[in-house]
Amino acid sequence: GLPASAASKGAITASGESQDFEWMIPVDEQEGSHLIQSHAGRDPSALGLIGAFIVEPMGSKYLDPWDSNATESGWEVMITSDGEKDFREFVLFYHEIGDESFRPLNRFGEMIPQRDPLTDAYRPSARAMNYRSEPFGINNLAQQEKKFHYEDESLSYSSYTFGDAPTTIPRSYLGDPAKFRLIHGGGEVFHSHHPHGGSIRWTRSPGREVSLNNLTKAAYDGPVKYPVVRTTTDRVDVEVIGPAEALDLETECGSGLCQRLAGDFLFHCHVAHHYVAGMWGYWRVYNTLQNGNYPFGSTDIMRPLAELPDREGRIPQGVSSDKIAGKTMDWFGTKFKVVKKGKSDWTKDTRVVNIKDWVKYMLPPQGRPGHTDDEVGQILSYDGTVWDYAWKGNKAMSERESTDKNPKFMSPTAGKRHPIQFSPLT
Repeated sequence: GLPASAASKGAITASGESQDFEWMIPVDEQEGSHLIQSHAGRDPSALGLIGAFIVEPMGSKYLDPWDSNATESGWEVMITSDGEKDFREFVLFYHEIGDESFRPLNRFGEMIPQRDPLTDAYRPSARAMNYRSEPFGINNLAQQEKKFHYEDESLSYSSYTFGDAPTTIPRSYLGDPAKFRLIHGGGEVFHSHHPHGGSIRWTRSPGREVSLNNLTKAAYDGPVKYPVVRTTTDRVDVEVIGPAEALDLETECGSGLCQRLAGDFLFHCHVAHHYVAGMWGYWRVYNTLQNGNYPFGSTDIMRPLAELPDREGRIPQGVSSDKIAGKTMDWFGTKFKVVKKGKSDWTKDTRVVNIKDWVKYMLPPQGRPGHTDDEVGQILSYDGTVWDYAWKGNKAMSERESTDKNPKFMSPTAGKRHPIQFSPLT
């Protein structure tokens, strides 16, 4: 019942012991993040003894994003309440691994170099997000050099090249409201959160913005062609955060942004040496349901992803292209009749589109990188202008799945093609 301080009885927990703490949350407490850390010196926090306490709207329920069951903790959850629309919450910790003189070890027990020999980044693997780091050089590019005797920095961010990054990958569906809880869990240097995507931005002072609800949920039912221009507070796409700071970002238009885009949206610390040293991840937004059955029911090998409870039924299961042929698509008022045969006619009120033209406009140009069928030869050709997909009747088939035994991705259908998944709505 008494306020706690470092001098209070039980405030210091000895090794092997445990202690319960209680927090009083006033009814008018502001929603948002609070860093939890040990005050017994700086080293425990620098070595990972950090956490967060998130205050949610009154009456909220916390649901697991994989199966919608109730949960008590997690950096990625679904929040439901009677007072507002359900939203996805992502807690991102930016932090260092140890202080600036600390030397992390690799899996062989060897000290990781302070300077990355491939990228010149300082302290690779010691710039982290949520306890994980993905350095460009000593991890990904080193593997590329080992296998193919060259390294390509332009592909360092690529899931396609290196498999999904082990750092955080927040996941959501088009139109889902999303809130990012941004926390600096380190104690050494400042970081700068910056996402990519064209229109990823948020209000600097959301409490002052009278049209905040309109901004954050503007694309709830479809794309926004003319976003709000004037706001009470600035809108920004970079957030500098210092040790022990906690900030809350409500992304304008939600998942997929105002353009309503599906795909990966990169985010990283905007200090170049920090992201090259491993401080980055991406926000993955889907336009088809993910049931965990890759490659036939999901577009990646991650766990199934549940829909927000108040948005169930909005996201369709993906289908192969032959299932689209013969249907009329309605993209928020613009109609397209997809046909199996004949020429496309884009001049009609209801556009007539041949299925192969429909697919062609959604994918990279068809072709074999390096003009070869050899998997290694295609990689060594360094040709990103084409993609080796194929047709099986009216069914668009992927390129052949990689046969490489990459520890981050080993395809369940190595060497084979599979039907490309499309949204039956688009």
